[in-house]
Amino acid sequence: MDLAPADSAAALALACALVLPDEAGGALAALDAWGVQTVRDDEVVSRSGRTTQVDIPSLRGVLLHRLGRSADALAVLEQVAQGHPRLFDHWALLVTLLVQVRGNGGWQAVAELRHLLAPSLPDVVEAAAVALEQAEPALALTTWQALPRSARQQVGAARCHLALDDPAASLAALDGLEPSDLEPADLLTVALLAAWAGDRVTAQDLLDAIPGGELDGQVEQLRRDLSLSG
Repeated sequence: MDLAPADSAAALALACALVLPDEAGGALAALDAWGVQTVRDDEVVSRSGRTTQVDIPSLRGVLLHRLGRSADALAVLEQVAQGHPRLFDHWALLVTLLVQVRGNGGWQAVAELRHLLAPSLPDVVEAAAVALEQAEPALALTTWQALPRSARQQVGAARCHLALDDPAASLAALDGLEPSDLEPADLLTVALLAAWAGDRVTAQDLLDAIPGGELDGQVEQLRRDLSLSG
């Protein structure tokens, strides 16, 4: 991180934070005494401006988190991220705090950031999509759709379509999918879709491909349903 010579208090705080991590409280006090402000992204941020408006507030948020002040850390980091999304580089910590402080509401906030997060933190976006599938299937669907096409992405989107009572779209989302690419839980999802479509043979084949384990009860229930419908 580059600091202008005039940023002596900021440099001291940074040194305390990086060299003496146990002195996070002192570093935070130095920052608070020095004073920090943020501006909106539509203002020009110079080199020294970035230090004062992005880097230092971000450091303050990290220190607050280190001191166990999660809600305060979230407030600081969220403000910087909203003001300067292209310059902010603490997305992983922000996501952790959003979920920790706000629970399901935090996942909703993560989903709203999906286009910013998908290139660098696809696993986080996927976790948000999965977390929202039951409570917010429409938002979960758009979150899945922000990710590159993959077997997991296709099955996730299919689950959301099914939750939204659109089985035709659910089947369409699985177009071109190879069963060999699927994990056991996803095999079960696709088997359910095949059963809904009336393709009992494909459904049975998919069930046969699921290894024994925690899904045994659901697999056997679907087998019984298929035998009754036949």
